[in-house]
Amino acid sequence: TDTLMYLQAQTVSVSNKLDVTGDLIANYPIYAKGNQLIFGGGTTFRDDKGSFLYVTKPNVSFSDTINVTNTALINGTGKNALTVGGAPTNSATKALVQLGGALTGGNSATNGGTYLAIDEPATGSGSRADFANFMNGTTSAWKVNYLGNETVGGTLSVAGASTLTGAV
Repeated sequence: TDTLMYLQAQTVSVSNKLDVTGDLIANYPIYAKGNQLIFGGGTTFRDDKGSFLYVTKPNVSFSDTINVTNTALINGTGKNALTVGGAPTNSATKALVQLGGALTGGNSATNGGTYLAIDEPATGSGSRADFANFMNGTTSAWKVNYLGNETVGGTLSVAGASTLTGAV
């Protein structure tokens, strides 16, 4: 049979470490300091190594940086699973979304900015990776390789003036 422990006080103190071997269910926010049980707003858990964070309550907001050293899984079928809002700042070194290394050539013009920055390493692991590869099943629809060469799987339509250099 299931054994439940009910804590009905406003404040419960744990002086050392709280070990939970089964599910921890909270109907109210949980707050703690340190590297144990961490976030309020719903049922939340992180092991003592900081390697797992699970939030089951919708609309939990974080006002600081969340560092993920392994895998972050975001699952939101039928809704916006990940939304990055706002506008980029006009900076040569910052982007609204940045993948890979540090941005060094961003748009710093007035009212400028960079929405998406991808910086691959010049040598070594990842230096020959594709910047983007949009696929439909196993067919590449649009790809940009590490040199900036584009492959379009369908028809390329150009509206307005265009300049082509090299062999066409």
